[in-house]
Amino acid sequence: MIPGRVKGHVRSTLRNTITSGRKLGFFPTRRFALICHQRSGSNMLTSVFNQHPEVIMRGQILRDDPEYQRQLQEMGMLPFTGQLFDDSVEGRQRFDTLQEQPDEREPRNTAAVIESFYRSQGYDSHRSMIGIKFHGGTMYRDEIEEIFLGDDPTYSILVLHRENLLAAGISWYQARMLDQWVSKSPDIKKPAIEIDIPTLRDFVLRTRDDVAEWKALLAKHQHPYLELTYEQITAADFSYDPIWQHLGVESIPTPKPKTYKLLKDYSHISNIAAIRAEFAGMGLGEV
Repeated sequence: MIPGRVKGHVRSTLRNTITSGRKLGFFPTRRFALICHQRSGSNMLTSVFNQHPEVIMRGQILRDDPEYQRQLQEMGMLPFTGQLFDDSVEGRQRFDTLQEQPDEREPRNTAAVIESFYRSQGYDSHRSMIGIKFHGGTMYRDEIEEIFLGDDPTYSILVLHRENLLAAGISWYQARMLDQWVSKSPDIKKPAIEIDIPTLRDFVLRTRDDVAEWKALLAKHQHPYLELTYEQITAADFSYDPIWQHLGVESIPTPKPKTYKLLKDYSHISNIAAIRAEFAGMGLGEV
């Protein structure tokens, strides 16, 4: 039997060799991107990706989060120039305006930042498949086409969305009110709340349109992608094998997600009956 100390030394030596080799152009990394929306299960899926020995997954590198931007730059990512957007309602409204008025935008070095991110992760990690995720409202349509959907299909693409968009919207609204976007515990305090129905409707319809636009862009460029839903990945019998096959890595024993659902019932929402009536027959999900 090989002592644990020796095993650790061998693993460390191998990782250092791969990192050094990548700086010289050997052991190339591969890239993927997860296109998703808020409350789609992306944090849970990210926790699964990072349990695979060949995969590393980061969060939203183009989100307006100064502390996270600082951490990424310390790893070697270029500073971002131009306007970033957060997940607020106001931020999304500003993004939507600029999406349709490119002449009003500040110049952004999005392509250079993403390229520097992948290179920095490739040098500092022994893992061969490196990914990022981004939500609607962070990258302009033309940036997605330029960076991810060019003639050379460098990026493996996954699209994650929720079939029950009404449930996603209610979860999003609650997370905003509680400022609790990721849970490490299955026990969540749910104080009584009343949801503003117009705000909820805007989120649900906008998210529906985002998903449709992503699929249309991928179809336009004939770029292969794997479509996943929240309902699939949270099912007890879900197999991750199609994901590993799409990314071109070996399957591993079923990983255990490290986050939990934030919402399982709606009894604490004082106007849930009005919400159900508002969305009845719209084909956007039921609660």
